Amino acid sequence: MNKQEFFNEAFEGYNVPTNIRNISESICREFNINGICDPMYISNVIAVKLGLGDGCGNFSDNSKLNFDNVGKLAERLKYSYGCNINNLELVINIITGGFTIMEKQKNTLIFEGAGSEITSVGNCRIRTRIRNIEGRLIYLEINGFQNTNKTPNYAKGLNTIGHVDCCFYADHTWDTRNNSSSQLSHITKKHFEYNKENILKIVNEDLYCNFNSLEVVNKGLHVYSTEDPLCDCAKEGYTPFKEVKVNINILKGVQSQQYYESSHLARYALPYEFVKEIPSLKNWMQERTKKEQEDFKKYNYYTTLVWDKDGNIYSMEISARQNFVCMSFGFEQLESVIKAIKEYN
Repeated sequence: MNKQEFFNEAFEGYNVPTNIRNISESICREFNINGICDPMYISNVIAVKLGLGDGCGNFSDNSKLNFDNVGKLAERLKYSYGCNINNLELVINIITGGFTIMEKQKNTLIFEGAGSEITSVGNCRIRTRIRNIEGRLIYLEINGFQNTNKTPNYAKGLNTIGHVDCCFYADHTWDTRNNSSSQLSHITKKHFEYNKENILKIVNEDLYCNFNSLEVVNKGLHVYSTEDPLCDCAKEGYTPFKEVKVNINILKGVQSQQYYESSHLARYALPYEFVKEIPSLKNWMQERTKKEQEDFKKYNYYTTLVWDKDGNIYSMEISARQNFVCMSFGFEQLESVIKAIKEYN
């Protein structure tokens, strides 16, 4: 069982406010507290000491939040977990930081610091989950590293090079499983001077946001401890994104090259005439030699589809049996591939 599965089980059946749950998970992670009842116990202690609940699994909103007892709360947790907690100041920082983050969500672009606490940004590796103006949930990870004599031409003139390492829609199963969104792939090609101003500009312009400040939290915040956004600039009354799913049964009765029911994987032949018109493959093929381009006409192409336990397709690759690239594609390309499979097989 991984850590997130552990927390999901620990909180199952309880309606714990996001901020309290995040703080509880952060304390457990920071001090290696691993009992299945501990996350909920810590949540109840936080609630009763800060006026946010009765200590028995019932919670109220933040309007009754009282920080006067935060020191006593930290001491109570140290008393309960004396073998684990050895830093009261860190406990207090995790608690106060967790509530401060919730207050700043609407205006501040908040990142978890996941690397070294250097650079003017606050950390060399930062990550977050954003809800943009349209209400789309986006995962974003950015790295910053020092320029060297071996730096490529694209980074000339930059002192600390910023690069978007990962960016995808976190509210779409296909994109989340592949850690990639074709609609956001352009942002991962960007290189820039690694500073708060440039990061804010990229997020606001490329991800359709309107944050006015940026903060990196190096202690007490874990983006993977929740599926909720760390920062939110969604407009009032936005329509939540509704995911469209395509089931493998749509190809029932169509001849496959290979079909592995237990592995949830199948391969279907595709014609050259279809493959050569797919934009990304078309560009790649046109960059090959003339001889290779002639050979491509004789290749045996296929697509590999992978689906989950419910039969919903979440991954697609296109390649050939000969020496050819294997390229992954987003959900946006699936409809045309399904159509080609039906027509060709």
